[in-house]
Parts: sequence; structure tokens; C-alpha cells
Amino acid sequence: MCVRVENLTKNFGPFRAVDNISFRVEQGEIVGLVGSNGAGKSTVIHMLLGLIKPSSGVIHLFNRPLGEQRSRTLQRLNFMSPYMAFPKRLTLYENLDVVARIYNVPDRPQAAR
Repeated sequence: MCVRVENLTKNFGPFRAVDNISFRVEQGEIVGLVGSNGAGKSTVIHMLLGLIKPSSGVIHLFNRPLGEQRSRTLQRLNFMSPYMAFPKRLTLYENLDVVARIYNVPDRPQAAR
């Protein structure tokens, strides 16, 4: 199993952005988070990437708790935000290489293909 999320909740003060969600993603599956603005999609992604900590719940990536070997685990993932502004003169592969460098992905040219 690639992703397992159990009872994930995120509060920002009194505001609950994500309310007790659970889901699994198996190897080879493609999953989209769908919802209206403010539904918590970006907050879930940020928790999956370890950018923000959940208020409660568990995240496992590649059968490991997210906090365990986070850097090594994140080398196996890719996330491209629509809000990231990469230079337009870079190719798709050059953009992927930038993200791979951020996460210290070994064999970057091979991983981007």
C-alpha cells in the first residue's frame, strides 16, 4: 500500500479545516481530491507532504509512519502545485528536476522519466 490515512483532522485554532478523513491508495491507483474551495484539499496535501502536522490522525506512506524517515519517503513522491511559478523557459523535465533536487532524489534524470 502506498498511502494510508486514518482519522486525519486539522484544526487552525477554532476552525476545523479537515474533519476525520480516512482513505487508502494502493500501488498503481490514481486518486484525485475533489471539493469546493475551502474543503481542505490543500491542507490534506500539505499534511501528506509533512509541511504541516495533523491535529490528530495517522499518515502512512509506503507502509511507514510519515515521521519515520520523512526525507527518504518524500524522495518517492512528487507534487506539483498549480500555484508554483517556475520559469516558463524550463522544460517539463527541468521543472521536475528542480523539485527532485529539493527532495534530494538520487538518479534525478532517470527518476524524471
